[in-house]
Amino acid sequence: MADVAFPELPLRDVPLVPIADETKGFASRDTAPISVLRIGGPAVFTVDGTPNSAVDDKDIVQYLKDHTDERFWMVHLAASFQPDGGSTIVRAWLRVQLSGSAGAAPVAWSLNPLREDTSTDVTTSLKLGADVKFATATLSPSVGADIKRTITEPLLLGMNELCPDPYWQFQTTKSEQLAGTFRCSLIVKTVRGGVTDGAVSLEANVERKAMGIIPYQTDPPDPSTLTFTLK
Repeated sequence: MADVAFPELPLRDVPLVPIADETKGFASRDTAPISVLRIGGPAVFTVDGTPNSAVDDKDIVQYLKDHTDERFWMVHLAASFQPDGGSTIVRAWLRVQLSGSAGAAPVAWSLNPLREDTSTDVTTSLKLGADVKFATATLSPSVGADIKRTITEPLLLGMNELCPDPYWQFQTTKSEQLAGTFRCSLIVKTVRGGVTDGAVSLEANVERKAMGIIPYQTDPPDPSTLTFTLK
């Protein structure tokens, strides 16, 4: 097993614009772009044991020697969520779409992270009155019992491993609002000699006060900064 250092990725603002088909009838002031997201990457490194490779591990090098018809790359991304006082990022999706030349079928060989959870301790208080009926807390005499349980919810899920369209889903949970920077990486596997193109996109559902949940998609100033080519 080899340790891999995550590179520093400068973060860029990614304006979100409402998805037109989902916001028909909204006032123009309610569909203006908002800036609550930033993105870093993609940064691409080979995985072949050469000096510029992401790893230099003898076991990995041996595996690659045993699979000479395959090639692997490591792609690093970062998503940063900065909700303002009037909005909550309910859910967001960081997607990668891979496409290959004839004879090459690229897939997301591995994703990291696959899951990050948050936990909430919930206490349910039960009150039982003297007549052996459930009662309100103000009823007396009564006996009480506190039932404690922990609810675990995914803050982040890595999806579609071994497919050409992997993505990470982020969501606000009961115990934690979606905020901060998340670093995501994938290993892309394709056929040696082929050319693979990748495109990164970001979508989000944002809850804005008095307007409910609005679906947004990214409108990057330069879409070419969210693409990469492997060859």
